[in-house]
Amino acid sequence: MMLHRRLLELIAEVRSNVVLMVLLGLLIAGTYIGQGLLIAQVVLRMFERADWASVLPLIGWALAFVVVRAVLLWSNS
Repeated sequence: MMLHRRLLELIAEVRSNVVLMVLLGLLIAGTYIGQGLLIAQVVLRMFERADWASVLPLIGWALAFVVVRAVLLWSNS
């Protein structure tokens, strides 16, 4: 990847902030993906008529992803 030298000079002062914002954005996207996969498993198990005991831990983990995402969004602002 080629970046213009002047552009690199301009972002030198805020490079760590840019990297942090990109990493936070990736983590936030990861929480969306993780939550989606967990909810898909919940729906699959419900269609298979699984008992609630096998579904509740997945719902708990999905809620944990929501809380983690809320913290990441708060720290991102």
